[in-house]
Amino acid sequence: MPYSVSRTKEEVEEGIAKEIAAHPRYILTGVTINLSEEILSTIKKVFWLKTGTDERVSRVKDREEKRWGDRVAEGGDMHEQQKSFRDLIAGFTDEGEDKDLAAHFTIINHRGRCLCGAPIKEIFDDVPIRDYIDSIWNDIADAEDEITDNPMYIILNLARVLAYVKDGLVLSKKEGGEWALDNIPEVYHSLLHNALKEYAEGMDTEYDMNNAENYAVCIVEQIRSEMKRVEKTWN
Repeated sequence: MPYSVSRTKEEVEEGIAKEIAAHPRYILTGVTINLSEEILSTIKKVFWLKTGTDERVSRVKDREEKRWGDRVAEGGDMHEQQKSFRDLIAGFTDEGEDKDLAAHFTIINHRGRCLCGAPIKEIFDDVPIRDYIDSIWNDIADAEDEITDNPMYIILNLARVLAYVKDGLVLSKKEGGEWALDNIPEVYHSLLHNALKEYAEGMDTEYDMNNAENYAVCIVEQIRSEMKRVEKTWN
């Protein structure tokens, strides 16, 4: 029975990631973009449709009634289950904090392409540097612990975060890795080459995990140092 069991964010992301691996060309629809960077990094184009809560709930209700008829009406065997689902949908609001949005909007402003409609600058305000740095730091704060679980992503993401706090560059993962080849110690270049290859080809790659852990420590330390330098300009 659909929508009968609520899943955790981790379970949802794991399921989506498996489907993406099996179907690299895909369309993903949903009420939020608060997904892991592993998933978001595979998305090439985004269409953002904003609909009021009442309209969303009404559409779900109409869909249920067309599909299940009297079963979802009051007294039907699916009524309570579907009512709970509609209550869940009604709880999805635009309130609250999602630090990832600062990063997403900055990327859109700097690298986005408008396919139709109003220009990007008319839709998205500039994100304050403080908020953008807070967002990208939040994404790599645990890199030293996470790099062995997802080396390609962490290696390239650390590189592009360093590129921003050091040189003010808003880069893709690929561009971040290429930038790092000219800006970090050569001992880590093999990691970067492997990560760039995996990112481009989608093939599992062998990494020297001891070197990867040292890389994470080194780059995080550099990022912290550059962040302190930037923060002084805010005062």
